[in-house]
Amino acid sequence: MCSTPLVALGQDDEKDQGDAAGQGNETGDADENAADNKAAGKKDETGLGGICEIDPDACPKLDFDKEAARDIREQVFAVQQLFVLRRWRFEVAPFWQVPLNDQFVGHSGPGLALNFWITNVLAAGLSGNYYEPFNSDSQFNFQTRRAARISVPLTEYRWNANLNFTYTPIIGKFSGFGDFIFQYDAYVVGGVGVISTRPSR
Repeated sequence: MCSTPLVALGQDDEKDQGDAAGQGNETGDADENAADNKAAGKKDETGLGGICEIDPDACPKLDFDKEAARDIREQVFAVQQLFVLRRWRFEVAPFWQVPLNDQFVGHSGPGLALNFWITNVLAAGLSGNYYEPFNSDSQFNFQTRRAARISVPLTEYRWNANLNFTYTPIIGKFSGFGDFIFQYDAYVVGGVGVISTRPSR
C-alpha cells in the first residue's frame, strides 16, 4: 500500500512566497512603467534606463582615430573680450585741468565728469571745472607790465559746465614685457557748455 506524502505549508513559508510574489510584481510594474515612459517619450524616473536611451544627444559618439588624425588649428586672438563691460553703468572721473598755451593767465582747476554709458562705446554725461581760486598770472605778463609800464586787461575763469557725448571708436590692450597687460581706448568728446568769467584788472 502506497501513501503520498502531504506537504504542509506553514505560515512562514506562505509569507515568504507572498513576499517573493510581491517583489516580482513590483519589478514587473517598474519595467512596465519604464517601457511606457520610453514609448511616450518621457524620462525614466526609476533609474533603470540608460542616459543614452533617454537622451541620445547627451551621449555623442566620437571616432577617436578620426579625431586624432585631424589637423590642429591653433588660434591666438590678439585682443580678447572686454575686461569690463560699460553698458548701463555710471562713470565718475575726477580730473585736473592745466593750460598749455595761455601766455597771460593760467586757467587751472579741478574738474569732475559724470557719464552714463548707453552702450559699450557711447556715453552721455555732464562735466565741469572750478577755476576761481586757481587762476594765476603768467611770468610773461608780469615781465611785460614791469618793462613797458602797461597794464594788460585780463579775464579770469570762474567755472564752466558741459553737456557732452563720449564715443569710443578704438578699444584694445597690449602686453608689457610679457608680464602685465595694458588696456586702453581712444575716445572723442563733443557737446555744448557754458562758462562764467570776470575781469581781473
